Amino acid sequence: LFGKMLSGEINGILLYEWSRLIRDKRLMVKLEDILLEVKDCKVIVDGKVRDILGDESDRMEYEVGGFMGSYERYRLMKRVNSGRLKSLKDGRFSGLPKYGYNQSKGIRSINNEESIVVKDIFKTFLHKNTKTIFELTKKINLKHGLNKTPKIYREMLTYMGYKGRVI
Repeated sequence: LFGKMLSGEINGILLYEWSRLIRDKRLMVKLEDILLEVKDCKVIVDGKVRDILGDESDRMEYEVGGFMGSYERYRLMKRVNSGRLKSLKDGRFSGLPKYGYNQSKGIRSINNEESIVVKDIFKTFLHKNTKTIFELTKKINLKHGLNKTPKIYREMLTYMGYKGRVI
């Protein structure tokens, strides 16, 4: 969105309310910088053209809306993480299980066949003869008859759950 504003591809933003755009203080600063640079860009919120750089009332609404959006985002993340941790403590998981795990009725267990592959991925990655993710991909796919991409292996290598940490 900001890139399109700078390039002139769009000359305005239409928002239902400020919180639809401003959920982070860094975005607020970026929007202000862009509005200083792109003079003819209009911001319409609640059906009214707003001038956060020149009108004190619009500025106040923008600042308060940004603060409230940021605060509500923080509270939402806290509630989601709290619920997620409670589910994990109760032995329940949501979403699809990662490679190497099975899931039945929200309970996860180790898939013995796939766990061998996961262990081999880490072992091969740490071996001094494996220099790139592409070499790892080729070796693991060939050895285990898989057809996974380097992106998948990169995600597996960075997934903290394989290290015993749950995020």
